Amino acid sequence: MAEGDSRSWLRKLSRELGHMAPYLSSSIERQSRKIEGQLSYDREAHAFKRVNIYIEKGLAGHRQTLTKIVGVVHNQQNGEIDEYRIHCFAFGSAEDELIRAPGPVLVRNPTMAKGAVDVLSAISGDDAPQGQSTLTQLGRPVSGNDLVVVICRGRDSVSLAEPAAGKIEKRKRTIWIYLAGGGVEIETGLVLRRRLRNPETTADASDAPSREAARSGSTDGEGDCE
Repeated sequence: MAEGDSRSWLRKLSRELGHMAPYLSSSIERQSRKIEGQLSYDREAHAFKRVNIYIEKGLAGHRQTLTKIVGVVHNQQNGEIDEYRIHCFAFGSAEDELIRAPGPVLVRNPTMAKGAVDVLSAISGDDAPQGQSTLTQLGRPVSGNDLVVVICRGRDSVSLAEPAAGKIEKRKRTIWIYLAGGGVEIETGLVLRRRLRNPETTADASDAPSREAARSGSTDGEGDCE
């Protein structure tokens, strides 16, 4: 499936985001109907608190696809919360160093969301890694209400290492997007985690914490931060 033939994977991405998005208490200021001059704040938003996008090096040439990905994410957020932040990171350098954007992209409208595409293209660049990339860290505290998106060349182009592996394995709200062979494929984190797990780790030992985290609604052991 060519990147231009995007209807199928865009629908799947939109559907998965809708399933994953939590319900947040949103502080919306509006005039109270009961008491003059008093503001009410009651609203529940079906959206992610923050968006964290990790892109493999060498994917700057996929700008059209990156624009569509960010657009679908924004469609999930749009109308639900007034503003949110997109944190952008790149991985796959020769030293397995996580490259951080200077700061998060503050989004209040579609035009501001496109700013994240500029950042992702800039930090990813055109030089693809030689061999497999390793995502070793997430770069910031990620809460259970955040979305994690990992964009990479293909299923076999990336591996996970600690501490990122343990944190991603626990998360329900993780999307993997593969851009291999001129096509786009979507996979969720819980589907992928068993294949990426260190083969020396026994299934029983590594599955137990993840099952427990899923039942308890784990926040990856990290608090919220801006």
